[in-house]
Amino acid sequence: MLALFTPLGFGLIGQFAPAVFCTAYLAKLWWAGELNGVQHAVFVAWLITALAIQFASHDPWLWIAGYVGQAALAIALVLKDRMDSI
Repeated sequence: MLALFTPLGFGLIGQFAPAVFCTAYLAKLWWAGELNGVQHAVFVAWLITALAIQFASHDPWLWIAGYVGQAALAIALVLKDRMDSI
C-alpha cells in the first residue's frame, strides 16, 4: 500500500497547509495574549518537531507522522482558542 503513497502526491499546497495554518494560529493566539511562556514554547516546539519529522524523512511512515503531528497541533490550537473564549 505504501508503494502507492508519495508525499508529492499531496501537492505543494497540501504539504504546507497544516504548517501555514498552525503558524498563523500560533501568531493569532500569541497576539491575543492567550499563550504564555511555557505554552508558547511547547506549541512552537511541537510545530518545529513535526516539520522536521515530515520534511527530513525518507520513509513514508515518518512523513505521515509529521503531517499528522501538524494536523493534531492545528486541532489543539483551535480547541485552545475555543476553550479560552468560553
